[in-house]
Amino acid sequence: MSIEIDIFNNEFLFLKELYSQKANEINQIEKHFREVERKKLHPNWRIYRRSKRKWITLAGIFELNITMYEATDKITNKITRFTYYHHNKLKELKFSKYDTDNIKFAIKSYLDGSTIPSFLRPFLPSKQLLNHYLQTLKISNKIEQENKGKLDSLKTKLFNSDEQIYIEMDDLYINHQAEKKKKMRVREIIFHTQKITSL
Repeated sequence: MSIEIDIFNNEFLFLKELYSQKANEINQIEKHFREVERKKLHPNWRIYRRSKRKWITLAGIFELNITMYEATDKITNKITRFTYYHHNKLKELKFSKYDTDNIKFAIKSYLDGSTIPSFLRPFLPSKQLLNHYLQTLKISNKIEQENKGKLDSLKTKLFNSDEQIYIEMDDLYINHQAEKKKKMRVREIIFHTQKITSL
């Protein structure tokens, strides 16, 4: 069996097909609720406005149907308008048109210092939006907590170990950006045993 790959086509075809199926499924759920379930469960809900929400994924851009309803309060005669989110994916898209996988990929690429392929850039948030996500999702705090957990685990292993512990130190000198003539010393310290090469 031979495999043919078109390297000039930047689309993830199979992934696009899967996302397309999911988008159709979500739209069918919306249609069924609007045309059938709503009339049974909430006969007083009237359709106020129908719109489409963009769903930007790594496989492309899809549109999801969403409906705003209105209902009249029987006591006060006041009209209330609201959007009904018939699927959790639409609840996520309330805050961002980018899929959570896109945001995660953008954040991990930023933290790793990885270069993002040019054909993926249109599907990822801009630098300003990425900085917004870094702040609102409190990524720095999460990294700090993760590192603290790892350090605590390593300390426990180190103190519970009855083997001899070796300490290695290495200094590295780099130029400081603020002051051109001054160098900054970076000291690296490694604790290890003979069995565990490095903690």
